[in-house]
Amino acid sequence: MKKSLLLALALLFSATTFAQNSSFIINETFDSAEMPEGWYCTGEGTDNFKINTTNNAGGDPNELYFKSSPIVTAGINLVMGSADLTGVKELGLSFKHYLSNDSPLGCTIGIATSSDNGTTWNKAWSKTYADASSSGLYEINEIISTSDMGKTNVLFSLFFEGNTSRFNKWYFDNISIFTLSDKGADIQLSSIDVNNVIKSGDIEISFTADNISKEEITSFEASYEIEGHDIVTETFNTTIAPNQKQKVTFKKNVNLVPGTHEIKVNILSVNGEEDANTDNNSLSKEIRTFIKSIARTLMIEHFSSSTCQPCVSVDNDMATLTENNEGKFTYVKYPWNYPGIGDKYYIKDCSVRGAYYGVDGVPSIIFDGTTTTKQPKQSNFDNSYANPAYIKIVGGYEIEDKNITVKATITPYIDIADVKVFMTVNEKTTTGNVGSNGLTEFHHVLMCMLTGSEGLDTSFYAGERQQYEFVYDMSTTNVEEMDDLEVAVWIQSYVTKEVHNSATLTEGFKEDNEDIDNITEEQISSVQVYPNPVNDRLYIETQTLIQSIEIYDIYGRRQQLSAISCQSSVIDVENLKSGIYFVKINTEKGNIVKRIIKQ
Repeated sequence: MKKSLLLALALLFSATTFAQNSSFIINETFDSAEMPEGWYCTGEGTDNFKINTTNNAGGDPNELYFKSSPIVTAGINLVMGSADLTGVKELGLSFKHYLSNDSPLGCTIGIATSSDNGTTWNKAWSKTYADASSSGLYEINEIISTSDMGKTNVLFSLFFEGNTSRFNKWYFDNISIFTLSDKGADIQLSSIDVNNVIKSGDIEISFTADNISKEEITSFEASYEIEGHDIVTETFNTTIAPNQKQKVTFKKNVNLVPGTHEIKVNILSVNGEEDANTDNNSLSKEIRTFIKSIARTLMIEHFSSSTCQPCVSVDNDMATLTENNEGKFTYVKYPWNYPGIGDKYYIKDCSVRGAYYGVDGVPSIIFDGTTTTKQPKQSNFDNSYANPAYIKIVGGYEIEDKNITVKATITPYIDIADVKVFMTVNEKTTTGNVGSNGLTEFHHVLMCMLTGSEGLDTSFYAGERQQYEFVYDMSTTNVEEMDDLEVAVWIQSYVTKEVHNSATLTEGFKEDNEDIDNITEEQISSVQVYPNPVNDRLYIETQTLIQSIEIYDIYGRRQQLSAISCQSSVIDVENLKSGIYFVKINTEKGNIVKRIIKQ
């Protein structure tokens, strides 16, 4: 797991401590989705910095993203923290950055200090990137000093000088500022260089060792351990100069099964002796190993209205985009209650999804939950579609009179905790909601959300299949033609908004016959939940051992939890209000969700 430390603890250190041991002042890897606590901007460009889920700068996701818009023509200082530098004459600086540029440049970035609360900034390190050839990946390792060294309350900032219109994107990661030890060799573990998500099997363990002392390192001993495996210890005979770093790899690999694992790396000795500062000799990282990856089906959520004139061109653009990418996407269009009285097919669920994404008007397009645009382009599609998926969705539906029965089987190839399952019934083409903008038909229009607008809470574990089944009376919706329906299914991390994969289900049930998990179709079909609708007692029977039963309302809120260990159970639902609920049956072989109606 990545570590993020902004050490105002330095304020507690004495001059003697600084003189003896190295210490972090800033060590930020942007693990959180939010800007680090206490960081703020001065000058222009307070909206130019954000945290991205990318890793363009060469570290692990997330990273600091410096946007070129809004345009800034003067300086920006991103203040990162402060420290007491009493007794300190110089510091170590280390960070990674990636510059994407397709135009003439002439921009400067750097690190600055201030001992007068930001009134005056003194440059500690800077570099000017002069032209378009400056694009690329950089790693900075420097010893820095300013006139603020030795003072008691010193601010640190990442600064920019120039015009932001002269570059495209700039990314930063693994920013470290630290004191240098003068009490012997000192190695800092800065990163465990194993991907956060990696295929299970034989895995190579690498890490980066930083020499943050003034003494040359010629050898060191390190170990790694992973739960359930023997500790691996190895001596590395290599030279690392002061304030330099080196990536090294253990000779012995480890075989990991699919799941979630914690890697721990430790520095045991340096130059044949104990490390001068053992506080920075250990690092842990959580990784997930997958069975296999598959091609992604991109999730498109489109907020629009038949009364919105600007929506016309976006609808046309989306028609072209989807025609050019047939079979690669799942699509839901949410009719919006704006402008005026709004679209005739608007339902409350549309507003809930809009509020979730912070949509303040139409048109608005969201790709895979994380990319929002009002002008959809093929590049938007490609950037999301390029990411592999680790979860498969198979299923379909049947129609009897006005009722639709939907079944979906979800097979995860990786652990994905704390996510939500969403299912909607959409009509492929509608004409009954024609409004004032001149369009005569609309596509992939939401009719109902089978799971409710808040989705169903669950967690997936590699190789453990889950099945979902719903029955819905479409006469309560705006449906025009029962033979013109489709079902959208997607898996979403509700906090980060990332969509892990999606699928469009069509008429006719399809089974996932892949022999990868524990639960079988026979076991799924043997689960009986009755009566439905139910008044007071709900009977559940299955051929596999039930571990617990959870009941959720249509907003994803858990109403009941029963921990049991048997193959049949009677659940008292008398106190539930009338309405639609979801029964999640957790068995030793997997999880099954059934939809019920409480009368």
